[in-house]
Amino acid sequence: MKSLSVKLGVILIGSLIFLVSCSSEGKWVKPNSGESDFEKDYNECRSLALQQCAETVWPGYVVAKNCVNKSINDCLNFRGWEYRKP
Repeated sequence: MKSLSVKLGVILIGSLIFLVSCSSEGKWVKPNSGESDFEKDYNECRSLALQQCAETVWPGYVVAKNCVNKSINDCLNFRGWEYRKP
């Protein structure tokens, strides 16, 4: 039961992070890639981050949020995306 609530919490946090990232000022860019490429990579990175953070982080909003944020950013950077502010 505890494991389910932790996973649901991490999923909720991931969803909130996604909403915040959509409204941010900057933009993720990658040469020769478009919005659909980013959405595919982002969704895959988000899924991996949620799994990783649910397994390794003690439940807590700030800790889980930081874990998910960093994991998504690291994954996107590894896939060749760069975050640029205008």
